[in-house]
Amino acid sequence: MKRITLGKSVIGEGRAFLVAEVGINHNGNLALAKEAVTKARESGADAAKFQIFKTELFYSPDHEGFSQTGGDVFKLMKSLELREEEWKELKAHADSEGILFFASPLDPWAFALLEEMDVELYKVASLDLTNLPFLKAMGAVKKPMIISTGMAALSEVARAVETVRGVGNRKIILLQCLSLYPAPAGGINLRAMETLRGSFGCPVGLSDHTDGTSVALGAAALGAAVIEKHFTCGRDLPGPDHPFSLEPKEFSQLVKGVREVEVALGDGLKGGAVGREKSVVNPARRALYALRDLLPGERLKPEDIVFKRPQRDGIPPELYDFVLGLTLKRGVPAGSPIRKRDLL
Repeated sequence: MKRITLGKSVIGEGRAFLVAEVGINHNGNLALAKEAVTKARESGADAAKFQIFKTELFYSPDHEGFSQTGGDVFKLMKSLELREEEWKELKAHADSEGILFFASPLDPWAFALLEEMDVELYKVASLDLTNLPFLKAMGAVKKPMIISTGMAALSEVARAVETVRGVGNRKIILLQCLSLYPAPAGGINLRAMETLRGSFGCPVGLSDHTDGTSVALGAAALGAAVIEKHFTCGRDLPGPDHPFSLEPKEFSQLVKGVREVEVALGDGLKGGAVGREKSVVNPARRALYALRDLLPGERLKPEDIVFKRPQRDGIPPELYDFVLGLTLKRGVPAGSPIRKRDLL
């Protein structure tokens, strides 16, 4: 399935679906989560995406954490939880703002909650790409699934896709991803999007953890159907993911850049001057001009000719070999264009 309809959006139709990945950047605070949703919508995002979990179903208490978290990761993640009623209130807020709300469910409780909330779309985090029972359960509800492929070999991606398709769900979007935070641009491997597209015949895109927007713009130039970028109301806020997230103004610039890239991609046809460019042809191109006063009856020689702008109604340079040796039927003053009507 190369096109997936999602509310007012169609994924895989040439316009990237831009996801503001709020994730855990709400810091466990509903008011901040609502602010992020509103600012994501104002920044031009198509969707605001979160991570939903109960820490005890997600982390072992003795988990050592990651480089960007440090300290007691179980305690940290527990502080980033929202309650069930808060998630429902947040989705209602997103609905009122006119922006799509969806999430990565990171345990069965979160999945059940999202089903109860009747979300339109699921995101599978890279960490769950090999969690085949969970993929099977999510796939069975037949909703579109965005699957990140960080850390995964192509064979592992194939098993995940086969699992979801095996329960009758072909609404799959695969995202190239490097599971480092922040991620170095040199490891992103944007061309892997084409490998995923060619291997599985589904829309592909990028889950981008790099600093800045240049890599995301590169993904747009390669035809990404979905671009996900971490989003924060302020990089100075406490929390592990804020430092490499885009602030609202930066996300707005990303949206503007992606849309410009999409327009610039065009249709791929090469049919000559187009639009206003047509007015540039004559002043920009050259014609054959006389280097000296040419007299009637003379034959044109290379030393008589210079190629100069503008072209106007002169003879274009591509006809040079054809006109050499032809006889002038009228004189051409030095510095004037040589026209077809001047030749016998």
